[in-house]
Amino acid sequence: MSKIAEAAYGDTAAPYPASPGFKRPGTSQEAARAVYGRATNVREAIYRVIAASEAGMTADEASAAVGRKPSYCRPRLSELVAAGRIAASGLRRRNADSGLSAAVWVVAP
Repeated sequence: MSKIAEAAYGDTAAPYPASPGFKRPGTSQEAARAVYGRATNVREAIYRVIAASEAGMTADEASAAVGRKPSYCRPRLSELVAAGRIAASGLRRRNADSGLSAAVWVVAP
């Protein structure tokens, strides 16, 4: 485990991407520490809804499916990508709220 992870969680945390990460000590570290216990469950829920979707899902779609805010779920998607469990499909769809184009995520081959 890195010294940064030890400082955030103590000796019991698994390294990123199994535990929420952060780039610098401070607010990002505090946020990672705050979600540490719930992140695994939400990450697995997001993986399951993406795996069950024939068309893949955007971050906003996955967030809605698990009942969490996109700002909480996007880091979980990054963790799933880093773990090699999901990948960008190469497709994009518009987000309902912003109308902006978003990557569609699928289970990694």
